[in-house]
Amino acid sequence: MSLIAKSQSLMLALKDHLQKELPSTYVFTTAQDSAGAQLLISQDSTPSAGEQVVAIRIKGQDTQFNDSIGNAQRVYTPMVIQVIEEASTISGVSLITLANRAWIDRELARSGVKQERWLNTHGTVPALTQFNTDGTVSSSTLAATTSPDLYWPLSGQ
Repeated sequence: MSLIAKSQSLMLALKDHLQKELPSTYVFTTAQDSAGAQLLISQDSTPSAGEQVVAIRIKGQDTQFNDSIGNAQRVYTPMVIQVIEEASTISGVSLITLANRAWIDRELARSGVKQERWLNTHGTVPALTQFNTDGTVSSSTLAATTSPDLYWPLSGQ
């Protein structure tokens, strides 16, 4: 199974669970780039500054090994979930309410996948365009990284 197929599978489950848990008025928009599946969750169909908006991408994580032609080896696992949120007026604190963040965090934790939490400055709406195809995130600050016990092979085999 490819990394894209795995990221799509994880994203479908995440989206399905969050649609049941978050308010029914929230809008879920899916997309995909060459790095993985993407999901934008917003209060309404026109996200704007000050609203609860979350951009999520599930992508593969490069291993420390090279394949037979010298490129970074691509393996089925592990995966990385990148989450972008808007900061509130309090520096370093997300604009997402505690109740909604608890639902999102619960579903992300259930996936057992490493997480990168990114925070935009107050007034900058999270957008799927911030996810670069090389796997990086632009115009945002890395706020936290959480990592479950990941399986790393001992060799490139």
